[in-house]
Amino acid sequence: MPTINLGFSGNALMHPEIAELMTELEASVYVVDSSPNMNPQQISERAEPFVRILREARPDTAILLVEDRRYGDGQFVQFRRDRNAQNAAALHAAYMNLRTSGVKHLSYLKADRLPQAEELVDGSHPSDLGMVTYANAYEKVLRPILNNR
Repeated sequence: MPTINLGFSGNALMHPEIAELMTELEASVYVVDSSPNMNPQQISERAEPFVRILREARPDTAILLVEDRRYGDGQFVQFRRDRNAQNAAALHAAYMNLRTSGVKHLSYLKADRLPQAEELVDGSHPSDLGMVTYANAYEKVLRPILNNR
């Protein structure tokens, strides 16, 4: 399936200008996977407005919000574990607020389906095996979304 990856190499920060540009693309689904680049405050401030920009312009296009993968050393380093948990909580809160306010065609991918410690080459970035895990996780959630279009 044709895919446009707007990977920003650490700069995906849910800026509203990027959401506005994304709405120019007639997509089957928008996948928002910015949490690894953000902190909990940024997610709390930006996630809902970002999704609302997409939704306003494209009311029927599916949107998938993706949690931050877990750091490989998080089981040993409290700071890393806390950061992951706080990012996930902020994104999930935004997701729930959006759902409660009536935003349709919105899905969520939890980090427990994403690469784990042994699938990360440096505790953060996926190895080849980690990329397979990512692909499988995305396929599991995207296939039903795309089949319903």
